[in-house]
Amino acid sequence: MSDKAELLAAVGKALYGAQWRSEMARSRNVRSQVVDEWAAGKGPPIPPGVWAELRAELEARRSHIVDLLDEVRRA
Repeated sequence: MSDKAELLAAVGKALYGAQWRSEMARSRNVRSQVVDEWAAGKGPPIPPGVWAELRAELEARRSHIVDLLDEVRRA
């Protein structure tokens, strides 16, 4: 990824799909405009806590998917 805005978009799409900006805003309890600014690389920088939360969400999603695949393999 070339910058944090691109990384944010990739992570957002992986977690929330096409409507990632509004879903990310809702889950972070911020206005959609804030996420739009982050995605555009404008406004204040993305807080470090947001990156930590997104990482935790991605790891939880990954773990859930692996568990599902393990169930299929055992069946």
